[in-house]
Amino acid sequence: MLLFRVILSFFKQQLQIRKTRNYLNRTYGANSTIYTTKIGKNVVLGNSWGGVYLADDVDVRDNVSIGAHSYANRGTIIFKGSTIGNYCSIGYNVSIGPPEHPVNFYSICPDAYRLEGVKSICPWPEDDIINPVVIGNDVWIGSNAIILQGCKIGDGAVVAGGAVVTHDVAPYTIVGGVPAKRIKDRFAPDLKSILLDSQWWNHEKEWIVDFFQKLHKESSNITKIDKYD
Repeated sequence: MLLFRVILSFFKQQLQIRKTRNYLNRTYGANSTIYTTKIGKNVVLGNSWGGVYLADDVDVRDNVSIGAHSYANRGTIIFKGSTIGNYCSIGYNVSIGPPEHPVNFYSICPDAYRLEGVKSICPWPEDDIINPVVIGNDVWIGSNAIILQGCKIGDGAVVAGGAVVTHDVAPYTIVGGVPAKRIKDRFAPDLKSILLDSQWWNHEKEWIVDFFQKLHKESSNITKIDKYD
Protein backbone atom coordinates (compact mmCIF):
# COMPACT_ATOMS: atom_id res chain seq x y z
CA MET A 1 0.00 0.00 0.00
CA LEU A 2 2.83 2.37 0.88
CA LEU A 3 4.61 1.59 -2.40
CA PHE A 4 1.41 2.33 -4.34
CA ARG A 5 1.09 5.73 -2.64
CA VAL A 6 4.71 6.57 -3.43
CA ILE A 7 4.23 5.65 -7.08
CA LEU A 8 0.96 7.58 -7.29
CA SER A 9 2.58 10.64 -5.71
CA PHE A 10 5.45 10.46 -8.19
CA PHE A 11 3.13 10.36 -11.19
CA LYS A 12 1.05 13.24 -9.83
CA GLN A 13 4.21 15.28 -9.40
CA GLN A 14 5.34 14.50 -12.96
CA LEU A 15 1.91 15.44 -14.31
CA GLN A 16 2.04 18.78 -12.50
CA ILE A 17 5.53 19.47 -13.86
CA ARG A 18 4.32 18.68 -17.39
CA LYS A 19 1.32 20.99 -16.99
CA THR A 20 3.57 23.78 -15.72
CA ARG A 21 5.99 23.33 -18.63
CA ASN A 22 3.13 23.37 -21.15
CA TYR A 23 1.78 26.55 -19.58
CA LEU A 24 5.20 28.24 -19.70
CA ASN A 25 5.74 27.27 -23.32
CA ARG A 26 2.31 28.63 -24.24
CA THR A 27 3.01 31.82 -22.29
CA TYR A 28 6.41 32.50 -23.84
CA GLY A 29 5.59 31.38 -27.36
CA ALA A 30 6.17 28.44 -29.64
CA ASN A 31 9.69 29.66 -30.43
CA SER A 32 10.88 28.95 -26.89
CA THR A 33 11.85 25.59 -25.43
CA ILE A 34 11.41 25.65 -21.66
CA TYR A 35 12.09 22.60 -19.50
CA THR A 36 12.43 24.37 -16.18
CA THR A 37 9.47 25.23 -13.98
CA LYS A 38 11.40 27.81 -11.95
CA ILE A 39 10.42 31.10 -13.54
CA GLY A 40 9.62 34.18 -11.43
CA LYS A 41 7.28 37.11 -11.94
CA ASN A 42 7.57 39.77 -14.66
CA VAL A 43 10.04 37.72 -16.67
CA VAL A 44 10.64 38.48 -20.36
CA LEU A 45 11.87 35.61 -22.52
CA GLY A 46 12.75 36.18 -26.17
CA ASN A 47 10.59 38.21 -28.53
CA SER A 48 8.37 37.87 -31.60
CA TRP A 49 11.24 36.78 -33.86
CA GLY A 50 13.09 34.43 -31.54
CA GLY A 51 12.61 32.40 -28.39
CA VAL A 52 14.95 31.03 -25.73
CA TYR A 53 16.06 27.62 -24.48
CA LEU A 54 16.01 26.99 -20.73
CA ALA A 55 17.12 23.56 -19.53
CA ASP A 56 15.63 21.70 -16.61
CA ASP A 57 16.55 23.15 -13.21
CA VAL A 58 17.41 26.63 -14.54
CA ASP A 59 16.21 29.15 -11.97
CA VAL A 60 15.01 32.48 -13.40
CA ARG A 61 14.09 34.98 -10.70
CA ASP A 62 11.73 37.98 -10.83
CA ASN A 63 12.12 40.84 -13.34
CA VAL A 64 14.69 39.03 -15.48
CA SER A 65 14.91 39.65 -19.22
CA ILE A 66 16.53 37.16 -21.63
CA GLY A 67 16.89 38.00 -25.31
CA ALA A 68 16.06 35.98 -28.38
CA HIS A 69 18.09 32.88 -29.30
CA SER A 70 19.80 32.78 -25.89
CA TYR A 71 20.04 29.63 -23.80
CA ALA A 72 20.94 28.54 -20.27
CA ASN A 73 21.94 25.07 -19.12
CA ARG A 74 21.05 23.09 -16.00
CA GLY A 75 21.81 24.46 -12.57
CA THR A 76 22.12 28.07 -13.68
CA ILE A 77 20.54 30.75 -11.47
CA ILE A 78 19.71 34.14 -12.96
CA PHE A 79 18.95 36.43 -10.06
CA LYS A 80 16.41 39.22 -9.83
CA GLY A 81 16.58 42.07 -12.33
CA SER A 82 19.35 40.64 -14.50
CA THR A 83 19.29 41.50 -18.20
CA ILE A 84 20.68 39.17 -20.87
CA GLY A 85 20.88 40.08 -24.55
CA ASN A 86 20.28 38.12 -27.74
CA TYR A 87 22.26 35.06 -28.84
CA CYS A 88 23.87 34.45 -25.44
CA SER A 89 25.25 31.04 -24.44
CA ILE A 90 25.20 30.23 -20.73
CA GLY A 91 26.77 27.03 -19.43
CA TYR A 92 25.95 24.77 -16.50
CA ASN A 93 25.73 25.97 -12.88
CA VAL A 94 26.31 29.62 -13.67
CA SER A 95 25.34 32.22 -11.07
CA ILE A 96 24.36 35.65 -12.42
CA GLY A 97 23.95 38.51 -9.94
CA PRO A 98 23.78 36.51 -6.69
CA PRO A 99 22.74 38.19 -3.41
CA GLU A 100 25.36 40.19 -1.56
CA HIS A 101 25.81 41.39 2.01
CA PRO A 102 26.66 44.84 3.41
CA VAL A 103 30.39 44.30 3.93
CA ASN A 104 30.84 47.89 5.15
CA PHE A 105 28.29 47.47 7.95
CA TYR A 106 29.10 46.24 11.45
CA SER A 107 27.68 42.79 10.67
CA ILE A 108 27.22 40.90 7.41
CA CYS A 109 24.66 38.44 8.84
CA PRO A 110 21.02 39.02 7.79
CA ASP A 111 19.79 38.09 11.26
CA ALA A 112 21.72 41.10 12.54
CA TYR A 113 21.38 43.81 9.89
CA ARG A 114 17.66 43.11 9.45
CA LEU A 115 16.81 43.57 13.11
CA GLU A 116 14.18 46.17 13.93
CA GLY A 117 16.05 49.27 14.95
CA VAL A 118 19.01 48.29 12.79
CA LYS A 119 17.37 48.46 9.37
CA SER A 120 17.06 52.22 9.71
CA ILE A 121 20.85 52.59 9.85
CA CYS A 122 21.49 49.78 7.36
CA PRO A 123 19.10 50.36 4.45
CA TRP A 124 19.86 47.07 2.74
CA PRO A 125 17.21 45.46 0.46
CA GLU A 126 15.37 42.41 1.76
CA ASP A 127 16.42 40.32 -1.23
CA ASP A 128 20.07 41.46 -1.05
CA ILE A 129 19.92 42.62 -4.67
CA ILE A 130 21.20 46.17 -5.18
CA ASN A 131 22.68 46.38 -8.67
CA PRO A 132 21.55 43.70 -11.16
CA VAL A 133 23.85 42.34 -13.84
CA VAL A 134 23.64 43.49 -17.47
CA ILE A 135 24.90 41.04 -20.11
CA GLY A 136 25.20 42.15 -23.72
CA ASN A 137 24.59 40.17 -26.90
CA ASP A 138 26.42 37.11 -28.25
CA VAL A 139 28.11 36.53 -24.89
CA TRP A 140 29.40 33.10 -23.86
CA ILE A 141 29.55 32.33 -20.13
CA GLY A 142 31.30 29.07 -19.28
CA SER A 143 30.05 26.56 -16.71
CA ASN A 144 30.41 27.32 -12.99
CA ALA A 145 31.14 31.00 -13.59
CA ILE A 146 29.87 33.65 -11.18
CA ILE A 147 28.97 37.16 -12.32
CA LEU A 148 28.73 39.49 -9.34
CA GLN A 149 26.20 42.28 -9.03
CA GLY A 150 26.90 45.54 -10.80
CA CYS A 151 28.91 43.95 -13.61
CA LYS A 152 28.27 44.75 -17.25
CA ILE A 153 29.42 42.16 -19.77
CA GLY A 154 30.01 43.67 -23.21
CA ASP A 155 28.78 42.30 -26.53
CA GLY A 156 30.74 39.33 -27.84
CA ALA A 157 32.64 38.77 -24.57
CA VAL A 158 33.67 35.35 -23.27
CA VAL A 159 33.76 34.42 -19.58
CA ALA A 160 35.81 31.28 -18.96
CA GLY A 161 34.38 28.42 -16.93
CA GLY A 162 34.81 28.83 -13.18
CA ALA A 163 35.62 32.53 -13.41
CA VAL A 164 34.42 35.02 -10.82
CA VAL A 165 33.65 38.31 -12.54
CA THR A 166 33.94 41.31 -10.21
CA HIS A 167 34.12 44.15 -12.75
CA ASP A 168 32.87 45.15 -16.18
CA VAL A 169 34.08 43.17 -19.19
CA ALA A 170 34.73 45.06 -22.42
CA PRO A 171 33.14 43.90 -25.69
CA TYR A 172 34.86 40.99 -27.45
CA THR A 173 37.18 40.38 -24.51
CA ILE A 174 37.99 36.94 -23.07
CA VAL A 175 38.33 36.86 -19.27
CA GLY A 176 39.03 34.09 -16.80
CA GLY A 177 40.27 33.32 -13.30
CA VAL A 178 39.41 34.32 -9.74
CA PRO A 179 38.93 37.20 -9.82
CA ALA A 180 38.44 37.29 -13.58
CA LYS A 181 41.11 39.11 -15.57
CA ARG A 182 41.57 39.83 -19.25
CA ILE A 183 43.15 36.96 -21.16
CA LYS A 184 42.99 38.46 -24.64
CA ASP A 185 40.76 40.24 -27.12
CA ARG A 186 38.91 38.01 -29.54
CA PHE A 187 39.53 40.25 -32.55
CA ALA A 188 41.55 43.21 -33.71
CA PRO A 189 40.02 46.69 -33.19
CA ASP A 190 38.86 47.07 -36.81
CA LEU A 191 36.90 43.80 -36.78
CA LYS A 192 35.45 44.56 -33.36
CA SER A 193 34.20 47.90 -34.66
CA ILE A 194 32.57 46.27 -37.66
CA LEU A 195 30.75 43.73 -35.49
CA LEU A 196 29.65 46.25 -32.89
CA ASP A 197 28.47 48.78 -35.48
CA SER A 198 26.49 46.11 -37.32
CA GLN A 199 24.49 45.03 -34.25
CA TRP A 200 23.82 41.85 -36.22
CA TRP A 201 22.05 40.29 -33.22
CA ASN A 202 19.13 42.69 -33.73
CA HIS A 203 18.52 41.62 -37.34
CA GLU A 204 16.53 38.86 -39.00
CA LYS A 205 18.29 35.59 -39.84
CA GLU A 206 18.47 36.34 -43.58
CA TRP A 207 20.30 39.60 -42.88
CA ILE A 208 22.71 37.84 -40.53
CA VAL A 209 23.54 35.16 -43.11
CA ASP A 210 24.24 37.80 -45.76
CA PHE A 211 26.34 39.87 -43.34
CA PHE A 212 28.50 36.94 -42.22
CA GLN A 213 29.06 35.80 -45.79
CA LYS A 214 30.18 39.27 -46.87
CA LEU A 215 32.40 39.55 -43.80
CA HIS A 216 33.98 36.20 -44.56
CA LYS A 217 34.77 37.24 -48.14
CA GLU A 218 36.46 40.38 -46.86
CA SER A 219 38.33 38.57 -44.07
CA SER A 220 41.63 38.77 -45.95
CA ASN A 221 41.52 42.54 -45.41
CA ILE A 222 40.77 42.26 -41.70
CA THR A 223 43.28 41.43 -38.98
CA LYS A 224 42.23 38.06 -37.59
CA ILE A 225 42.21 36.72 -34.04
CA ASP A 226 45.49 34.80 -34.44
CA LYS A 227 47.24 38.05 -35.41
CA TYR A 228 46.04 40.06 -32.47
CA ASP A 229 46.55 39.48 -28.76
